[in-house]
Amino acid sequence: MKRLIGLIGVCSIIFLWSGNAVAVPPIQDCTVTGAGFFVVGGEVFVGEASDIAGVETINWVHTAAGIVFTTMTPDADGIECRLNGTVSADFLGTGTASVNGVPGHSYLIEIEDNRPAPDAVVLVASIAGPPTVRANDTRDFVSPLTVVIPPFLPVTEGDSGRGLAMLRLDAITCFYRGDETTSETYELTFCADPDGPHLMAGDMLDIIHAELRIMTDARSSELTVVEAEIASGGPVAGIPDTYSIVIGDLSGGILYSFAGAVEDGDIAITLLP
Repeated sequence: MKRLIGLIGVCSIIFLWSGNAVAVPPIQDCTVTGAGFFVVGGEVFVGEASDIAGVETINWVHTAAGIVFTTMTPDADGIECRLNGTVSADFLGTGTASVNGVPGHSYLIEIEDNRPAPDAVVLVASIAGPPTVRANDTRDFVSPLTVVIPPFLPVTEGDSGRGLAMLRLDAITCFYRGDETTSETYELTFCADPDGPHLMAGDMLDIIHAELRIMTDARSSELTVVEAEIASGGPVAGIPDTYSIVIGDLSGGILYSFAGAVEDGDIAITLLP
């Protein structure tokens, strides 16, 4: 990928460290989405990009005091995504962006995805009958998973009535009672914790085992199915993603630059085979 001479200097593809040449990890096809807000300066960015089989597209907006930066989709001079400890992406445009509606601006955006979102974890259980037949959902996790106690369990088929459902998270058992008014959910009543503390909806736990079970339903349908989303797949705590942008002016100098840790927002870079 070409670099912006006079804006960011010349970057080689070989780094020298202790006299040894270290090759840059290879560029991979990827998709990128991101959004973030920086409280101190008020900067905001949102966008998406992709590099798939040599076809590059980018749709990115960055706003700051007196600055509205917009890429000119689909023209991008270079998108590089790499796995090098963390997942990183660089976007380069040489005269392919506008600032406050004026086209012809060069830019370099560099980002790191340091906290990839986990997969959502949704348990599904059912009860049918008569005669009563239950299908419980049991999960065991190789490493501790951070989950949230859901306030209710949506019924995706059938009716809850005044039925009962149970969600077990390690040694903690949470009991849910059907909402008789709508019969569309099981609502949390209480959680039993052998260690004593009172747990409520929204509390977070680290678990290695989960189980969902419908104990009774409304008896008004042959089949009732309920779900428990215990991990949403959203951003997790940890090292924040990083984001930087350099925008060139029309004479080849630097018009604007910014860099920061993405504490309010998230960047997701997906590397493709």
